[in-house]
Amino acid sequence: MTDDLGNRELNKYSRNYDFLQFQVAGPDPILKTKILPALGLNFLEDKEFTYFLYAEVDKQDTWLNYERYDSYSTRRSYPSFNLLGIDIPERQYNRYTLQANFRFRPHQNLKFVLSFKKWIRKTTMFGWAYRYSAATAPVQLRDESSISLEVTQNVSKDMNYEAIFSVRDLNVTQKPGDPEHPGRGLDPDDFYLISEIEDYQDFNNNGVYDPPEPIINLFPDTAGYGSGFSGPAYTFGEFDTLYNLQGGSYIIGNYRFNDNGVQDFLEGEPFIDLNGNGVWDQGDYLNDRNGNGRLDYDRRRIIDQRTPEPYIDGDVILGEPFIDVNSNGVYEPGLDVFVIDVDDNINMDKNRNGQYDGPDMSPLNFSKEIAFEDRNGNGVYDMPNQHYDPGEPFTDVNGNGKYDYGGSSTFLDPGQIGTEAEWSRSYVRTYRGEIKLTRQFGRHDLRAGFALTRDDVQLEEIQRPYLPYTGRADSAAYPDRGAFRDFYDYAPLNGTVYARDKLEYGSMIAMLGLRWDFFLQDVNRLEDLLKWDDRGGTILGDRQKLSPRIGFSYPISDKAKVYFNYGHFFQLPAFVRMYARNTSAVNQSDVLGYPNLDYVKTIQYSFGVRYKMSDYYTVDIQGYFKDEFDKIAQQQVREGIANQIRINQYRNADYGRSRGIELTLEKRGGGTVNGQVSYTYAFAYGKASQTNDFFMEDFLLSREPLTEAALDHDIRHSLKAGIQFYLSTTVKPRLFGLPIPNGWSLSIESIIESGAPYTPDKNYPDIDQTGAEDIERNSLRLPSTAVFDFTFRKEFQVVSIDWSFVLWVENLFDARNVTNVYPGTGRADTDQVRNQVVYGGTEFSNSPTRLDYGRQIRLGLEMSL
Repeated sequence: MTDDLGNRELNKYSRNYDFLQFQVAGPDPILKTKILPALGLNFLEDKEFTYFLYAEVDKQDTWLNYERYDSYSTRRSYPSFNLLGIDIPERQYNRYTLQANFRFRPHQNLKFVLSFKKWIRKTTMFGWAYRYSAATAPVQLRDESSISLEVTQNVSKDMNYEAIFSVRDLNVTQKPGDPEHPGRGLDPDDFYLISEIEDYQDFNNNGVYDPPEPIINLFPDTAGYGSGFSGPAYTFGEFDTLYNLQGGSYIIGNYRFNDNGVQDFLEGEPFIDLNGNGVWDQGDYLNDRNGNGRLDYDRRRIIDQRTPEPYIDGDVILGEPFIDVNSNGVYEPGLDVFVIDVDDNINMDKNRNGQYDGPDMSPLNFSKEIAFEDRNGNGVYDMPNQHYDPGEPFTDVNGNGKYDYGGSSTFLDPGQIGTEAEWSRSYVRTYRGEIKLTRQFGRHDLRAGFALTRDDVQLEEIQRPYLPYTGRADSAAYPDRGAFRDFYDYAPLNGTVYARDKLEYGSMIAMLGLRWDFFLQDVNRLEDLLKWDDRGGTILGDRQKLSPRIGFSYPISDKAKVYFNYGHFFQLPAFVRMYARNTSAVNQSDVLGYPNLDYVKTIQYSFGVRYKMSDYYTVDIQGYFKDEFDKIAQQQVREGIANQIRINQYRNADYGRSRGIELTLEKRGGGTVNGQVSYTYAFAYGKASQTNDFFMEDFLLSREPLTEAALDHDIRHSLKAGIQFYLSTTVKPRLFGLPIPNGWSLSIESIIESGAPYTPDKNYPDIDQTGAEDIERNSLRLPSTAVFDFTFRKEFQVVSIDWSFVLWVENLFDARNVTNVYPGTGRADTDQVRNQVVYGGTEFSNSPTRLDYGRQIRLGLEMSL
């Protein structure tokens, strides 16, 4: 399947997408009938042995691809690899999947399934700041594999069991992109430390380093090179404070050779006049870190350079006219002729100030009669205003044809890496075993099970590897690197025991269940690490929860039934939120983990009525309630001896509640058209709960409103529809009496939703903020969204082979749905607001990441043997 349609207009939305899928399955044709009999082994002769092989390749540049937004001069190249003599190019997103299942049935009531799965995903992560520096964007490699054995046996006609044992490995590596080798990543020791980086002061603003013109050293005291100096010391002036390396003291260096009353930077030395201007050019000031007297390209600064593109500010004054006697283009008093007269026809003194004003005149003395170069074509002289205005010439550094404002809120220069540069490696090996037992007797259908999981979790993370590490030694990789370092290695256990009984009494069905979840961790090891990090506290070794589940279904007529479901659900927090450390300093702004995090608890219940309108149509009306307790949030707490350390930490601190009603109309099982339409009205509210020991202190300092507010996922109205048309190859359909093709299907899906909430800030036009309290959280709404997708499939046969042609279109009407806005403007394309007036945004503020994907058209061909 591909989205390359061979037409520039149709490829407008192309993601450079290619998808290949392969699968083969059936009875074993080799092992059972060839290999084992050749070895004299026939134990599989009367046994069932089948296989299933599946492979998938997904390569694309995603809908947020750099090539759509970069310039030709900054475009990166992706590497490729050779597969059986075929050159396979990489893309921004590359996913490879391999799966193999082998089923062995030695007896009719006993089955073994051995499975192997492998997933590899290589991604260049999209960041809007990297628009013109895609080669340095972070790269991520995710390598996941698993092997499992499943055993199923029917002990009797009323009883069976299933046992599953598996091992799963997950490796994730993320690195800053290597500008010299796009597609690869940089390790921490590939960076020069910030103290080793060489840069210069670009005195003439030409964007390149200009070395000083070479000196012919006749007077030795003017060529003093020493530690920490950039070339000859005379570039610092006539007097300079120097460090005497032999005497170990500071002395005054004297670079004066005359008493002309002027502070000169060079006096008396001959030099090589490279540009022939007759004077010595000192060049740019160089921070020469290794003392070799030149700028080393490999030591240049590659961290967060966002250079304003040079431009000419304002219109250019050409000056008053004059008669150029020697034709050198420069007015020379006493030689050239400058006429001052009352007759405007011959007068050259246009501003009547009695003197010649040339191109270097002050703009304040400008008169409209003086000639100027009108850069923006508005017919009026525009004075320099220290701000770029459209029409002013500029140096297009990134080649995008547009002026890009400099500063922190703009794109990185080509070859640059953001300050957030992060290197990380994580590894998780999961051992899991589960046994399920099913027993049926009478009206009872009993199911019970037990599962135990061990996770070997390892994390290595270094943030800002170009900075030296100044914290306590942690005996981990690259010990001298990183402003923030996080390393941990744990092996917690978690498991569950569950039981469920399905009871049938007449036409009523009841489901009763109970689940026990537990979690175990190494207390002693965690306590030692907290002490090492100067953090105190008691570690909980285990957590356990009981959760009941209840469900009822009861018919109230031959066409309608009512149902009710109630249950408690517990979810263990992600390990990174429990074990995240910051080994550089515990009082930094990073959010630290909390080993005592508890399960997140959800209580959910629903009730509804399902009515069968006919043999094909049913309608379902359902109401649901969901309460979430102990949700994970960031909190500021105190730790350490005498609680003297204040840190940001993950805690079970939030609460949320959701309510909703859903109406669904469904058609199934009749004719060529099936599908369903559902409408949901719902709301989700929540607020943080203060649970630490310093509640009153936090309360007094907080300016957050105390009332509940809409949660980020609070979508009030949602309309979803899915309709399928299918005409098999066995029917001969007609439309208006005319025959139409058969063997095709068409699926249409749509989602229309009201906008999600967001919180405006104080700059938002007409915002009402009273007193010292913050603006009400999530008080405004994003625009509503609508997406329509359809898939068309046509079946046909060629030379006894079944084929299918597939046309897949996502976001058919190319709706540009807004997913995020700037809190000061309420718009996705600009963050510029002054005095509550919204202005057009810069290129940087108009980020595509604030919109959902555009139209995507894909064509595919499927073959079945």
